Amino acid sequence: QPVGVVSAISGQTRLYVQVDGFSGHAGTVPMDQRQDTIAASAEMIYGIEQRCKDFPLSRENMLVCTVGEFNVFPGASNVIPGFSNFSVDIRCKDDAMREEVVDLIQVGLRDIAEKRRVACEIET
Repeated sequence: QPVGVVSAISGQTRLYVQVDGFSGHAGTVPMDQRQDTIAASAEMIYGIEQRCKDFPLSRENMLVCTVGEFNVFPGASNVIPGFSNFSVDIRCKDDAMREEVVDLIQVGLRDIAEKRRVACEIET
């Protein structure tokens, strides 16, 4: 008995994102002076999710975006994180759509980095 039928092969793009901010003591750095890489990364990851969910015809073209890895340094409860990195896996059966989404995601990541005063490097 067949379990399923393959109707399409999805193309894949993987991004590796590095976010550089500035570490500091949690009790002494005012909120408006922080360059917190977890806060910046969280906004970036939420933006990736929204971009993929809201993109026209995303469901029909099986567009999916996944952040499967996330690391933060130094990783202490009383230290504002100064570095984080994460991976993004983007898949879609329409290559042109996937490439457009990848471009839009990269622009969005850089916009968030600028707004939050952190550096963002994206590798493909």
